[in-house]
Amino acid sequence: LAMGLDYDTLRGYREDIIFVTNTAFGPKGPMMHNVGFDHIGQAMSGAMYMTGQPDQPYRAAANWVDFGTALHCAFGTMAALMQRSQTGQGQMVTGALLATAIAVTNGTLIEQHVAQVNRVPTGNRGQTSAPVDVYEVTDGFILLAVTGNPLYRRWAKLMAADPATAEPGDPDWLNDPRF
Repeated sequence: LAMGLDYDTLRGYREDIIFVTNTAFGPKGPMMHNVGFDHIGQAMSGAMYMTGQPDQPYRAAANWVDFGTALHCAFGTMAALMQRSQTGQGQMVTGALLATAIAVTNGTLIEQHVAQVNRVPTGNRGQTSAPVDVYEVTDGFILLAVTGNPLYRRWAKLMAADPATAEPGDPDWLNDPRF
């Protein structure tokens, strides 16, 4: 701000400027001047807790909060460019690491607020569908992710397949209400 590189000052020089900022916690609020990083967003959004084990949160090795915020800023910039082409006016685009982390974990946060499910950390295991986990096999690891009833039915029939013919089976537990 001291250098006059804020949106209002620059807009005085060029009305159609598109000004993009990216901060840790956004342009307003009690934490607006605080420094933050990808893993801070992961922690504050609850993602580390939900991904970890009950006694140990896990940080994702991929910097999804950083890159997600960059993508949000790029999307906002594209929308601002489209708007400017129609109106001749610029605008300010803001990105924030915590906002991105919360946007990504939003489904879990809303579910908790509305349904009070009180989920606990499950590591690689799925929380809303099953089976979902990483399993060790003879030559490494596999990810099994069975999501939704159509995939579950298909997986169940494969698991009940006749080993001699590999023909899909029809297990009794396909109609078990527990599953």
